[in-house]
Amino acid sequence: MKKISSVEAVQELALMLNGVSNESFDSAHFSIDNEAGKGSIHGTSLFSGLEVLSFDLYLKKLMVFNYHSNSSAYFHCIFIEEGFLSHNFQHSENSNNASRYQNILVGSTYEEYSTFKIPADTRIKMVIITVQKIPEDDLCRGHLQNKLNEILEQLSLKNTYSYFGNYSSKGSSYAKSLIELKSESLNDRLSFEANVLNLLSCKLKEHEEHLSLNSKECDLSKSEIINVIRTSEYIANNLEQSLKLVDLERESGLNQKRIQRGFKHFFGLSVNKYIVNLRIEKAKELIETTDKSISEIVYHIGLNSRSYFSRIFSEKFGLLPNEYRKNFNLYNPTYELCYFSKANGNLLKSDIDEILQQSKINNLTKEITGCLMYHNLNFIQILEGSKDLVLRVYKSICEDKRHTKVTILYDGFKSGRTFDDWTMGFIEKPSLFDSESLANFNLVNMELVLEVNKIKPKDNADRLRIKLMWERARNTLVASSLNENEKMKVPIDE
Repeated sequence: MKKISSVEAVQELALMLNGVSNESFDSAHFSIDNEAGKGSIHGTSLFSGLEVLSFDLYLKKLMVFNYHSNSSAYFHCIFIEEGFLSHNFQHSENSNNASRYQNILVGSTYEEYSTFKIPADTRIKMVIITVQKIPEDDLCRGHLQNKLNEILEQLSLKNTYSYFGNYSSKGSSYAKSLIELKSESLNDRLSFEANVLNLLSCKLKEHEEHLSLNSKECDLSKSEIINVIRTSEYIANNLEQSLKLVDLERESGLNQKRIQRGFKHFFGLSVNKYIVNLRIEKAKELIETTDKSISEIVYHIGLNSRSYFSRIFSEKFGLLPNEYRKNFNLYNPTYELCYFSKANGNLLKSDIDEILQQSKINNLTKEITGCLMYHNLNFIQILEGSKDLVLRVYKSICEDKRHTKVTILYDGFKSGRTFDDWTMGFIEKPSLFDSESLANFNLVNMELVLEVNKIKPKDNADRLRIKLMWERARNTLVASSLNENEKMKVPIDE
């Protein structure tokens, strides 16, 4: 039987979804934004016998994935944060459907691989933790690996094991962290491993308690449980709306009493408190990752009163929203680097296309924003993000043989980001592209870059600063083109 690790699984998924995987020593990942879908998948081998796959993906088409374990005996612990899927074993026509927050354990001791099917038009956020049989001569983690082997031995009386059990949001915070963490730094890697073990422990404990009938049973029917879970997803995706109970009653098909009972059981909160909690968490995310004003954020999360928002935010985090932003920017400033380079004379349209697509994918994966500007075989690029990631990207840029004379114009730390994502602009319509190509790639004239990036300067000072930044970039590119034989002079006016 074909056996693969989580890293090899990511490589196969990348081929299936027309993506390009990036591998390191014990992990792999890829991002896509194409006809198959949009999002990313990560795979990590923590140590012999423990593998992790995390999905954060919107699928436009049906995805059928055969997950071959790297061992003859294995089980998958599956936690779905958003979305749903079906599962069956290699030689079985019987399938089980799974949805958000359901406790799922599936495994085999007879080399039967698992098939996962995720329907089209589905947003899937999930984690698959795979425990595999570990040879005695490979027990590098000692007692922990012995305990994991013992779990597999308990399943040895059956060729396959399927448990699609109770619904619980316990472990959700661990799953979210696994989906969001990229394991780039030592601290991230330590947090990643801790969250894997915590999530696995949480789900195995729930499984044991449920089988021993010691868990608190819910009196909701299975269909009511699914409706409650779908209602929680509806709330998360529509925070800007009023979200009154009467609206949720109509959306879910359940009466208010059953909705409240379901939320109390799964989340330990009333519906209103659950909504407030999600709105505060979303506001915190927007404060940390955007330059939106507090008033804009209040509107974005569906509230009308800024004073009410400030009160509930400070009750949860101990600081008013503006104070929180100042502290966050102080301890988590954005590093910005801007460089200039000369493209090789034989640069083709296909090279520009490849640079554009690969840059979008890489920068999305590494959470880097910015803009690449092109004019007459000259490049200027602005990169924003954490310093270690930006410098890592810049190092690979310097090694690219398609351009030379890579020179840093300026770099340093600042508060917040100028760009919402990553894009590409031109001083004027470049000769390498026809109008159809420009439309296909959403490439824009410099005059439209601000609109494309949805930059909304909060005051005239911000507007002037951004205008000067673009004028400096424009002047550098044009001056270089007019003075090909002169030594490049870089204006710096920080």
